[in-house]
Amino acid sequence: MATLRRRPHLPVQQTADDLANTTLHSSSEAPPRESSALSWETFLDTYLPALVLALGVGIALPAIPTLARSFHVTFGIASGVVTAYLLGGLVGSIPSGWLIDRFGRRRMMLMGPLVSATMAFLVVTAHSFPELLVYRFFDGWAANMWLMGRLAGISARGRADQRGRQVSWMYGMDGVGRVSGPLVGGFIAAAWGIRAPFIGYGLLALLALIPGFLFIKDDRPQHRSQQPSAASAKRMSLRGIHV
Repeated sequence: MATLRRRPHLPVQQTADDLANTTLHSSSEAPPRESSALSWETFLDTYLPALVLALGVGIALPAIPTLARSFHVTFGIASGVVTAYLLGGLVGSIPSGWLIDRFGRRRMMLMGPLVSATMAFLVVTAHSFPELLVYRFFDGWAANMWLMGRLAGISARGRADQRGRQVSWMYGMDGVGRVSGPLVGGFIAAAWGIRAPFIGYGLLALLALIPGFLFIKDDRPQHRSQQPSAASAKRMSLRGIHV
């Protein structure tokens, strides 16, 4: 007949609770430190990139209509360049959220400015109007990717009583860049040609990569199956009882 044997000096309930607590504490990382609305960390990883990216977008803005018209299209068709950018942001909103959940905010926030810089440099070499539409479409997608990642970051790391202020400060910096950019872009286009503002846009997008690379920590999500629960930890501890 099988007999019930206990391991000596190991109370079952105490062993289960201790193992569950130890397993959960060792498998989970410490919660990230919450950031305030006016801290240097928030300025460097949120407000500064928003300002730099928006400045680049604003610099390229005055050149877009003239560049589109240079391909000998009508004003109505040339307006498709603006529509392509907005459509890229609209179409990219849903997959951008999935990519953030799948690969983490940091990767997407680095990918966004990198794609924007690539598209800006490709605009400089565009030889046809359809090329211009494609580049502007993916530029809109990249801008939306960065924005979704930054909003997710504020939601995850911002202090609960200051998240609204962080969002408003971020959009405020974005507005400053978009308002001042066209003035700078007009002078650049007048001095070096209609495609020169896109070179400036690409360089600023690359510059916006630096704060994200230095100050945004890797946050790749772990699969649920890799995070043991308290119930599974207790089941593991019951293996100390043999029948």
